[in-house]
Amino acid sequence: MADIFDLLDPAELTEVARLSLADEDLPQNALILEQWFPNSVAAGMEWSFSTGTTRTFTDSAPYRAWSAPGRTGRRPGRTRKRGEMGPLKIEFPMTEDDIVKMQAAQEQGGDVLDAVSGDVFGDIDSGVRAIRNRLEILRADALVLGSSSLSENGITISVDFLRSADNESTVSISWADATNATPLNDEENVLDTLNDEGLGPDDIVGMMNRVTWRYWKATDQVRLAYPSIRELPIVPVSGLNELRQNNELPEVIVNNSRVNGVDGTNRYVIPDGMVVYLPRSQAVGETQFGELPIAADPRINIERDDRPGPLAYAVATVHPTYTVTSVVEAVGFPVFKDPDRTYALDVIPT
Repeated sequence: MADIFDLLDPAELTEVARLSLADEDLPQNALILEQWFPNSVAAGMEWSFSTGTTRTFTDSAPYRAWSAPGRTGRRPGRTRKRGEMGPLKIEFPMTEDDIVKMQAAQEQGGDVLDAVSGDVFGDIDSGVRAIRNRLEILRADALVLGSSSLSENGITISVDFLRSADNESTVSISWADATNATPLNDEENVLDTLNDEGLGPDDIVGMMNRVTWRYWKATDQVRLAYPSIRELPIVPVSGLNELRQNNELPEVIVNNSRVNGVDGTNRYVIPDGMVVYLPRSQAVGETQFGELPIAADPRINIERDDRPGPLAYAVATVHPTYTVTSVVEAVGFPVFKDPDRTYALDVIPT
């Protein structure tokens, strides 16, 4: 057979991967944290961001006498952080049937990619989704913990995004204690903190999974706050938004998505008992993709300006058996640039 790079053009496969990464037509409730950590590209293999914000720095300009100098203003500190991104990679060996299709297409002068495109494109889509899943876990960790860390397959990364201690708290009475819990008060305390960042109830969303949402709805404080001539076991869905609006609380997003971790366990993106508060329509970070060394390989044939980002290609081996494998890989990491515009509330302390 001819060189596998001639048969399955890496540039074309990579274009498929990039389109898959940009696809916003995902199943409802899947990978929604990308909205707050949109994808971006960076040269090399380092992530970087600046910490600190000017939004809450509210000095007042004094009046001055005519012909007199003005007062010198103060600039809040900014800290530049950087670190190395981690490489991600997943491989999909083709079946012998796929290889036979490739050989037949080549011998008949046909388009090899057309012969196996269904399986190869499916592999690429699955590979990109797997990379997005791993990054979604890191994004969730950043929001819940204020930090992201990993230690797997010989690579260790740990980043503290320096979120203020005032933006993380634990309720005094668990929301699982339906009789005594005070979720409405707990959320008011969150809003008091985020108000210092210029965020009001209409500017914020509260994100939790369905287990936590059920605890909130079942508390006596919530049930009794709903106007009704009889006591309700749970507030009807039609009344939930009205109740929250009446109490000047932000809209809730129930994020019940689950992904398989690298250890094979299936986990909720947002854990039970955690509520994360975010700006409604503003990113708080980026998912930065860097440039893999293989992107510069002339056989891959990726234009210089297109080298940062996920790559997809196929490789062939002859030992111990003849195998053609489709590969999707990237180097990337989510960075949390505005941590103090978020809040993590632990509502079911253990």
